[in-house]
Amino acid sequence: MKKLLIILTFLVSSVNADIHVSKNGDILDPGMYWAVNARYAIEDIKKGKGNKSKLMRHLLNSASYGFNPSRFAIGMIYANGSNGFNKDLPRAYAWLKLAAKGKNKNIFQERDRIKNNLSDEEIIKANKILISIEKRYGNDVAFKKFRKWIDAETAVAGSRVKGKHSYLNVRHSINGLESISHDELIKRLNRIYDSYLIDQGYEVKPQEIITSN
Repeated sequence: MKKLLIILTFLVSSVNADIHVSKNGDILDPGMYWAVNARYAIEDIKKGKGNKSKLMRHLLNSASYGFNPSRFAIGMIYANGSNGFNKDLPRAYAWLKLAAKGKNKNIFQERDRIKNNLSDEEIIKANKILISIEKRYGNDVAFKKFRKWIDAETAVAGSRVKGKHSYLNVRHSINGLESISHDELIKRLNRIYDSYLIDQGYEVKPQEIITSN
């Protein structure tokens, strides 16, 4: 039995490679993780050593998990023509319309401000762009991807057993995080997921990242 638990613990650790932990020990979901990296990319650009492609890649990765501040950030980049990107108001409006499905009033205000500066033809163009980006970054797709990440990170090789615990008392050893049980990891990740469904309007703050791979 001891050998079995050792094997299971190794297998669980291997599927936790995409879990990242903040300096204070909080698990960062992929949306937050990529958003923080985008913030670092912006800081690098300001110092003259970053590049806009890396920034947008991080923001799009974040947005693909439904992280609303990143959708908003993309919209504002195109609205202002900042960080090396050309101003593109129809594209900005499309991203802000997508971000406006959250609860942040500032997003609604910026969306309406951009709309007031668009012609009828540009609004039609923006709506076409919105249809395109919703296929990859809309809530339905993003939350399914988020759910898939949780399922992958909490998967355990081996048979399900009866008893108080779902699995054989497997514990996760994740770099930057204390050893926690499998059931506790599931609870933490599900709480993060539930917070996404309830409210997407929280802020992104830079923080030091500890990666587990």
